[in-house]
Amino acid sequence: MSEIQPGLVSVIVPVYNVGEPAVDAVRSALDQDHPSLEVIVVDDGSTDDTPARIEKHFGDRVRLIRQANAGPPAARNRGIAESRGEFVALLDADDLWFQGRIRRHVETLAAHPDVGMVYSDWREWRPRADGSYPPVEEVLHDPSPPVSAGSGSGWLYTDLLMECVIHTSAVTMRRSLIDEVGELDSGFPRSDDYDYWLRVSRHTRILKVPEVLSVYRIPPRLDSYRAPTVNWEDRVVSRALERWGRTGPDGRTAGYWQLRRRRARSWRGHAYSSRTTGRIAAARSSAWRALVLDPACPAAWWELLRSLTTPVRPGSRPPGDG
Repeated sequence: MSEIQPGLVSVIVPVYNVGEPAVDAVRSALDQDHPSLEVIVVDDGSTDDTPARIEKHFGDRVRLIRQANAGPPAARNRGIAESRGEFVALLDADDLWFQGRIRRHVETLAAHPDVGMVYSDWREWRPRADGSYPPVEEVLHDPSPPVSAGSGSGWLYTDLLMECVIHTSAVTMRRSLIDEVGELDSGFPRSDDYDYWLRVSRHTRILKVPEVLSVYRIPPRLDSYRAPTVNWEDRVVSRALERWGRTGPDGRTAGYWQLRRRRARSWRGHAYSSRTTGRIAAARSSAWRALVLDPACPAAWWELLRSLTTPVRPGSRPPGDG
């Protein structure tokens, strides 16, 4: 690892076949008003022109690292390992930051030297019917409440067990915290960030900057979406419960039945995504799992009914490790 530079913020942007949205994301990082910044783009084996676009638009203003495709957590880990900043900020390749995002995060960390991680509110950037996006300024000035939920500051372990209230592109961490917690787990091809926030929440208080400082871009087309065979969200929660139980470092305990209902909602969601992408056997299995956890969940009964009345397509199978 390179020598760490005090005050420097390292921005880690993993990219894979993203195209022009990656250019917009990197530009929003380079346009930040923090005086000491490095942007590291990790190309995770793209087969399109994404890395060429980054080179064309930004040249040596960013550090472009190429690696064979290994998944988002491995790409983030590579960028962090190559970085030099006292602080590390994460930015997904299709998201955007508003002006002041880095400055406000660093100010908050400076004002709370015992805190290892901060995050801020964000909004969803949804496409119009024709696939185009409204001006991002409209998203910034939207009067409706932002996406993140709850008070969102403190020892957040029990809060995070109930819901992942933190978005990856809204996070800045101290390098010293990353050294304590370790790398993101590459065994989680999805929800690796959720797993990491739970691990972080065992080490430090987490503070929320109550401002909308980033946007999460919703893809214009979901035709190619395929429901994962594993309910990674529930696997993250289950592993946390096995490791640490229901009680956080602050002594608060998540309710047993509240957690069962929370996990049931996750399985119900997995049933829905499986059914709507044609994996009917997986939808049935997931709906049953939801009902075992919470027999009084109407949405899970509905998903089970829908899946039982839909023919199973060849190749559809229950959730597993594949």
